[in-house]
Amino acid sequence: MNRIATLGAGLLGVILTTGCFETPGGDGNATGPIYRHHFLGGAELKKGTNATTLLAVAALPRTLELRRHVIAKLARTPQQLWTNRLPASAPDQSALLAPLLDDLLVAESLAEVRGSTAAAECLLAVQLNDTRAALWSTNLWKVAAAWHLGTPADISVPGGKGWEARQGRQIVQFLRSGGWVLLSLGQEKPKLAPELAQQIARTGRPAPKLEDSFLKLTLDFPRLAHWFPGLAQYRLPLTELTYRGRGENVRLEGRLLFSQNLPLKIEPWKIPVEAIRDPVASFTAVRGVAALLTQSPGMAATRLNPIPNQFCLWGTRGRFAQTQLSFPVRDGTNTLLHLRSTLPDALNLYFDKGTVNVVMPSNRTELMFRTVPIIAPALRPVRLQNQDYLLGSLFPRLANTNRAPAELFAQLEGKTNLVYYDWEITEQRLLHGRQLYSVLNALQRRQNHPPSAPTVMWMTNAAPLLGNTVTEISQTGPRELSLVRKSHLGFTGFELASLARWIESPGFPLTHEPPPRLAATNRVEQPPRPIPGRSAPARPQPARPPGAAP
Repeated sequence: MNRIATLGAGLLGVILTTGCFETPGGDGNATGPIYRHHFLGGAELKKGTNATTLLAVAALPRTLELRRHVIAKLARTPQQLWTNRLPASAPDQSALLAPLLDDLLVAESLAEVRGSTAAAECLLAVQLNDTRAALWSTNLWKVAAAWHLGTPADISVPGGKGWEARQGRQIVQFLRSGGWVLLSLGQEKPKLAPELAQQIARTGRPAPKLEDSFLKLTLDFPRLAHWFPGLAQYRLPLTELTYRGRGENVRLEGRLLFSQNLPLKIEPWKIPVEAIRDPVASFTAVRGVAALLTQSPGMAATRLNPIPNQFCLWGTRGRFAQTQLSFPVRDGTNTLLHLRSTLPDALNLYFDKGTVNVVMPSNRTELMFRTVPIIAPALRPVRLQNQDYLLGSLFPRLANTNRAPAELFAQLEGKTNLVYYDWEITEQRLLHGRQLYSVLNALQRRQNHPPSAPTVMWMTNAAPLLGNTVTEISQTGPRELSLVRKSHLGFTGFELASLARWIESPGFPLTHEPPPRLAATNRVEQPPRPIPGRSAPARPQPARPPGAAP
C-alpha cells in the first residue's frame, strides 16, 4: 500500500473522535509548520528487523496493485488543487508525476509547508541517486513549461544548483544539493530550499537521520482547513504523530494540541461487564464526551437530558458485523420511552425519511429499528449492579453464559486520565467494517464497490495477517491529548475500511464522496456474507486480550 498516503492518514478516525473539541477558527500553531513529514524511506525500512508485519503486507502482490492505483490518483491531485491558477488548456501531466511519487515510497524524504496560508512556501527534499534526480529535473521542467508556470532558467545557490521558473509571484525552484533533490513552491523568493542546500553542504543531510522511528508527521489541521474546506467541518486540532517499529508491530505515539482548554469531565467508568460476552472481537470505552456529543446534530435531535458522558462498544467474533453499544442513564425505561418519540427526527438527519422506522413491541420494553432486511437493530434498558444502561445491538443477541475476560476491563483501572481505550482483533473488525459499510450503502441505496476494486482485493488479502490492535488516548494537559497505539499497520479495522472507501471516492484525496446511488429500478445490494471458515482469525490469536499499549 502507499505507505505515505496511508500512514499520513492514519488515526483519522481517532482524531475525528476528539477533533470537535477544537474551537471554530482556531489557528493551530501559526509560527510552526502547517505540514511536515520526515519518512525514513521504504528501502531503509526493509533493512531493519522491526515492523515485520507491515513489511509483509507491503510485499503482497495486491499491495503493489493498490499502490499503483493510489499513485495514479495522487498524480492528478496537483492539477486538481491548482485548477484556478492554471490555464484552462493545461494538459494532464500525471504520467510525468507518477514515477516521482513512486520514489517517495522508496527514498528518504522530508516535506514542509511554512508561512501564512495566503502565501505559504512548500518544500520537498528527497534523497536520490543521479539517475533518479535527473528524471525529477526533466519531468518537473516539462510540467512547469506545459502548465505555463514560467520559462525554467538555470540558477546557482550556495550548496546547490538547479533551475527556477517564475510566473508572476508564483515560483517553482528545483535544486540538486549533494545526494538530495530540493523542490520548492511558493509565491515569494524561496527561503527553505537555499537554507537546506547550505545545511546539506555542511552536514550531508537536510535534517538528522531518523534513528528510533520511520515516520514523523505534523499536521496543523486548523490552518490546513483553509486549503481543504472539507476539513473545516471537523475542526481537527494540531496533531503530531510518530511511527516506530517494534518487533512485528508498529507503535504509534501522538499528541493532539488544542487552541483552548478541553471541556472534558472525566468520571468513573461505568461498564456493563455482565452484558459483555465472549467471544469478543473488540472492546471500546470512551468517557468525558458529553461536551463533544452536544455538538452533534443527531444527538441534539434526541433531546436527551443529560447527554451521555461515556459509552462503550464491543464486537462479537464470528458474527456478521455484530456490534453492541451501551451508555449509562438515570432511568432506563423512561429514557427509552423518551427516545421513542425523538429518535425518528434524529435518524432522518442521516437517512432518507422513512428509511428507518422506530417501533416498540407491545409485549416488551424495547425499541426496534425496522430497516432493510439485513440487520435488526434494537435498544433496550437494563439494570446491572445498581446502574441503569441502555443497550443497543445490530442483531438479535445470542444467549452466551461466558463473560468477557476480566483482563480486558482491567486495562481501564488505575488510569485516572484515560479517556479512550480500544482493543480489537483487526482482521475481524476489518471484515465487520466492510460489512457495515455495505449495510450503510443498502440503507442509502448506494452501490457497493465491485469485488475487483483494488482496495477490496487488498483488504481480502491483507486481513489474515492482522492481529491485535490496542489504542489509548489520555488527557496529558489542559489543552492536550496523548495517544499510544500498538498494531500491525497503524490502523484499526474500521479505519482501514474507511480509508479504502475514501481511496475509491472520485475526489480522492481532496474530497470524500460516497458511492453513487443505485438506479430506481435496481434492487438493494446485499452486503457480503462472512467468508466460510473465516469466522475466527486465520492466524493464532491470544486467548485473552493483551495488556495496554506499552
